[in-house]
Amino acid sequence: MAEGTFPEEKLISSMFSGIWKSRCLSVLVSLGVPELLCNSVTPVSIQEIAERTGCHTGEKIYKVLRTMAQWGIGEELIEKHFKANRAMELLRRDKGQSLGHMVGYYASDEVWAAMLAFPQAVKDGGDTAFELAHAMNLYDYMYRAEELEYSPPTKSEDIASDMGTKQRRSEFAHNYDRAMSMLSQMELDSALPTLFTVYPWVKCERIMDIGGGEGQFLSQILKLPGCEHIKGVLFDFPDVVERTKLFLAKENVPDHRVTLLKGDILDGIPKCKEVDTIIVKNLFVIFTEDEMVKVLENCRQVLAAHGKFIIVNSCNPEARDTEHNVTKTGLHLGFRGIHIMAMSKMGHFRTKSEWLNLIDRLCKKVAFRLNAVYETGDGPTLFELLTCE
Repeated sequence: MAEGTFPEEKLISSMFSGIWKSRCLSVLVSLGVPELLCNSVTPVSIQEIAERTGCHTGEKIYKVLRTMAQWGIGEELIEKHFKANRAMELLRRDKGQSLGHMVGYYASDEVWAAMLAFPQAVKDGGDTAFELAHAMNLYDYMYRAEELEYSPPTKSEDIASDMGTKQRRSEFAHNYDRAMSMLSQMELDSALPTLFTVYPWVKCERIMDIGGGEGQFLSQILKLPGCEHIKGVLFDFPDVVERTKLFLAKENVPDHRVTLLKGDILDGIPKCKEVDTIIVKNLFVIFTEDEMVKVLENCRQVLAAHGKFIIVNSCNPEARDTEHNVTKTGLHLGFRGIHIMAMSKMGHFRTKSEWLNLIDRLCKKVAFRLNAVYETGDGPTLFELLTCE
């Protein structure tokens, strides 16, 4: 082979080696290594790590820790002792949502099993990879453990023996919820400060955030200079809203500034005071087009005349765009879209042009019109729709 830098070889090698990196991260997180090291005031020997994580010997866990330390996750000292660093801190799950929860979800055996079925899902074009692997959709697996018994088509010896138990499904859902909150925070971080300066939030009076989660996005708007007059409404599922109360209190957002509503947007919005602005952030990626129409129709019931409906969503790079594949916080937008496609039949991450085509179709079915598009650089795009007669 001729001498050179071999960029294509490096590209392909780095992509297929991602499987090893992902599984090593999963080992660290599932064994609780980040919490162990972060809570230790002195470096920890490999023997103690093995004992406290339930490993029979220190040989294999040492090789995992050594390799991860070489990549900057943790630090190896003399005589096989290890200590935490900032990367390891980011993986701990005992101090609120973290990248550790993202690893717990994305590198889980549930997702692993789905990705084994991914080639067949691509070929067939019908059921998602998750459905092929688990014989139920992602949301039923997470949230209907009491109603639906788990009975996968095949049982692989390569995946966890407790796969599908109620406790396992509950833990998986917990990791998923925290991972999505962390992902939302990373998107906000990627777009700072542009996301909060590119749009004239100061002109809003009463903002409803539908599917707003714990309130990261809404709380940031309410705390912007000049936005002290804005009142917020957050609408989400009941169990999510309970966490929202805690988050808003931690962010020092007064109770009188935010009204919390519980329910399902597809069933309608509970009776409330009229709002002039509605936000849906990353919500439409899980809905069919007919469901999006239903959401818009329900929102018209509480939206003031000339009200604003803002779709906030990351856009996949357009075809042949090789310059915008990774955000500054490391999110791979295209591959994130692949993950959504593998996990959810309704999941779609779109390019900007695909969003514009979709919005055009939606506006023809519901009385809205596209007014403006706001770019945030590395972060999500804001599509502003206005009500019309």
